[in-house]
Parts: sequence; C-alpha cells; structure tokens
Amino acid sequence: MKRFRAFLYSKGFNITLSIILNIALYVYLVFFWGLMYYTLACVAIGVLFFLVLLLHNNNSKQNFLILIMCLVIPLVALTLFRYSSNIRGSAKLRNRWKELTKLQTIYTESDSKAVIETLSNKSILMSKTSRYLDATLNAPIFENNSVSLITNGQAYYDNVIKSLKTAKRYIFIECSKMKDCKVWRNIFQVLKEKSFAGVEIKLLYDDYHSISAFKDTKTFEKLFNHSIQTKAFNNLSFAVGKMSSYRNMNNTIIIDGETAFCGQIGMDDDYMEKAHVGDALPKKIASSLCISGDAVISLTKNFVINWNLFTNTGALVLEKYIPKSFPKTKTKQYIQPFEINPLIKENVCKNIQNNLINSASQSIWIVTPYLLIGNESMNALVASARCGVDVNIIVSKEYSVAWQDSLSYTNYGTLIKEGIKIYTIEQSTIEAQIIVADGNNVLIGGGNIDSRKMYSPFLNGVLIYSEDIAGKTIKEIKQWLPSATQLTTKILKKKNFGKKFSGAILKIFSPLM
Repeated sequence: MKRFRAFLYSKGFNITLSIILNIALYVYLVFFWGLMYYTLACVAIGVLFFLVLLLHNNNSKQNFLILIMCLVIPLVALTLFRYSSNIRGSAKLRNRWKELTKLQTIYTESDSKAVIETLSNKSILMSKTSRYLDATLNAPIFENNSVSLITNGQAYYDNVIKSLKTAKRYIFIECSKMKDCKVWRNIFQVLKEKSFAGVEIKLLYDDYHSISAFKDTKTFEKLFNHSIQTKAFNNLSFAVGKMSSYRNMNNTIIIDGETAFCGQIGMDDDYMEKAHVGDALPKKIASSLCISGDAVISLTKNFVINWNLFTNTGALVLEKYIPKSFPKTKTKQYIQPFEINPLIKENVCKNIQNNLINSASQSIWIVTPYLLIGNESMNALVASARCGVDVNIIVSKEYSVAWQDSLSYTNYGTLIKEGIKIYTIEQSTIEAQIIVADGNNVLIGGGNIDSRKMYSPFLNGVLIYSEDIAGKTIKEIKQWLPSATQLTTKILKKKNFGKKFSGAILKIFSPLM
C-alpha cells in the first residue's frame, strides 16, 4: 500500500497526470465549445496565478516561465510550479517548526555572541556568515570541539560501531534511507546489546526512501520488541500535500549528546565497496564528520525538532538529552551545525555557499554530485575566477538522470572559459557536498550546488573555521584527482549534437528543475 502512495507522490506521475488532464481539458473545450474558450480558460488561470505571485516574493525567472506556460498548458505549468517553488508546507506546520527551533539549551545567546566576537578577530567574513546562520536558523557557533573528516566508508562504520558500544544514556539515529545490508545488521546487533543494557534508542527514518528497506514490511514495528523506538519522518498518506516531495536527507548518529556523526555516508554497503576490482575509489564517494564537544548540542536539537515536527504524541523533551557540561578540548575548532529545510522562506543554503565563494581570495574547492546552478551561483563563481581565485570543481561524470547530465554540460563551457577547473570522476558516484574556501573555511553538507536542492530537503550542514580541517579536506580531495578527468573546451566539443541540443532546451526550463 505504501508503495502505491509513494507512486502517487512521485514527480513523474503528477506531471504525467497533469499532461493527460490538460489534453482532456483542451479536447473537451475545443470540441464542445471552441478554441476561444480554451484560450479564455488559459488566460483566466494565468491571471489568477499572477495575482497569487503578487503576494509572494518568488524567483522572477521561474514565475515568468510559469506565466508563459499558463497561456498554453496551464495545468502542467501549475504542477511544475508546485515542485519548483521554494515555500512549502502549511502555515500550521511552519509555525510549529518555528516554535520548535526556539527550544532552549544550556548554550545561551551570550555564549554564541562571545564565540562570534572571538571569531571576528580571525575572520570578519566568517563571523558575518555565522551571525547570519544564528539569526536565521537559531543555529549558534561553538569553539570547544574536536572534529574529524571521514571519507572512507569502512573507517566510518568502524568508528560508528566503536562509539555506539560506549553509549550509556541514549542513541539517536536519523537516516535518509534504510537498507537491509551488512552495515545495518552490524549496527543493529550493537543496538540490541545496548537496549538490553538500558540505553534509550530512537530511530528516525524517511518514510518515502525506506519503503523497500526490508522484505519484511513489519520490520520497523518489530524493532519496538528490542526496545528500539522508530518513527517515520513525513509519513506517507493518501493526502498528497505540499510536503509530499520534500524528504529527510540526514544521516546523523548521536551518542549521549557528546559524540555525533553526520554527513552523506548512509547505511549502505556501497560506501565500503570499490567502484571496480582493484580501484582506489569506493562505489560512492561521500563525506561525513565525527564531532565531539559543544557542537553536538545543535545536532541533538535538530534531531528532536525533526522527531517532534510530524507528531502530536510522544514528543521528546530536549533538556533531557543535553549534557550539563562538556570537557574542554585541546584545540579550538569553530563549528556551526545547522539544518536547511523547505519550511524556511529564504534560500539559506544558496546565501551561505555564495558567501563562501565571494569571500574567497586565494582558492575554492567544490565537490558536488552535479552542477545544476542558477545565475547567482554562476556569477559568483565567474566573479571569483576573474578576481584571480583558483576555482576547482569535482563532479560525477555520469548522473542517475540523463537530463542532469545534459543540463550540467551547458554550464561547464562558460565556467571553463573563465579559467575554472572542472574534474569529472567516472568510476564512482559522488554524494559528497564540500566547499573549502581559502584553506580555512569549510562547508560540509547543507545541499548540492543545485538551484533546487539548496532548499528542498531537510538536510544538516556544518560550517567550520579551521585551517587543520580545511587542509585535511583539500588533501583528501586531491587524492581523488588521479582518477578524474579535467574537462576542456576540446572535450566539450566532442559531445554529440543530441546532448548539446537537449541541454540547450533544458536550459530554458532550468528554473523549474
């Protein structure tokens, strides 16, 4: 039944249905009433849409394209608008989220201001970004932390299992996609042992992405027998609403509020397997962080917010899961965890990414699954390159969807002509989301360099100011380059005409993708 509901939610089904209904509307009005009545209906829908837009400050290019389409295929246009607009959810849900973000922790507003003042002496631009995140998302910055970057799947799971075994009070797991695999079975074994020892365990999974996680459809209910409480995020129902396509993409594990793992590495054996026999790269390239210290407070708060967001009973009380104090760390690493989601009116992810790109004076390293960027991000990259900044971008060579490949290649030519280096990795699928600016500013997660994925998912990101972490991240990225191909204008010219033509057509409709 849930698979049928997921089918009703799917973008492909809804667009196809809107096309069929639009054709039916056209045939009915033209055959029984005449073409003039269909034209009047299109104009009426276009006028109503225009009046609605006057009440909202949305993407102007997107709105113009929708208005044009309303005059020809109005039902299809409105369906595309539903999937491309960056304001989602009912007013009730947005108000609930705002209330949940106000949950108080032991970390006060004065503590955050003190850290920002200290950071401003090191980097004014970074402190400005930090103030913006704190003011917009109530996401403070912390300096008493220890953090390490993990890109090796086996090392990540070894660290996770080792840390899970030390849990004394509770374990929170938030995952975008559950899968019955070796990784999950190993983690589940540890969870059973810890639950038997009295450790509180909660598992939050995305309902849409985990439909086919287990052959036994009652697996999640049976976890309750092991004292593992589970909850489906944004539960699928027959009421296909505005939030249907906006899913939880977090992969976070929190142990006792003292240690946390977050990033793109999920519960999937593919992160451990090699792309090919003897290959140096894994099947999936992803990045995750292991964080100890004060910053775990924000990740714990984000988990509690997401757990409580779609529930009316069994809400978690944040104060219960926040440690009273943290041991002082040897090094000061400025870390600011945050979460983007479609309930926020402004595009926080785009603002942060462009701020890092614009503020760079020496170098920029970007790792992203694909490059479906809007004009603002394109202009920021071009401006940085013209200012003499060394801009490097690493993307996947082949994408899961053909149109992503064609559309991405329409952006490559402009960027390469400006001196920006673009590398494609063929053997592996890139899932990492990394930006490193000037060897000290790092953004892990927070969304792809994609005009839509900047706001559509519920997704954690971590902003870091640390020369040590930045240096290690760049070193890790450079290890992937021997397996990558640097694109040139000569290589782009070899692309077949069909891909170039489809890319040009898709460029027109890119604001809706």
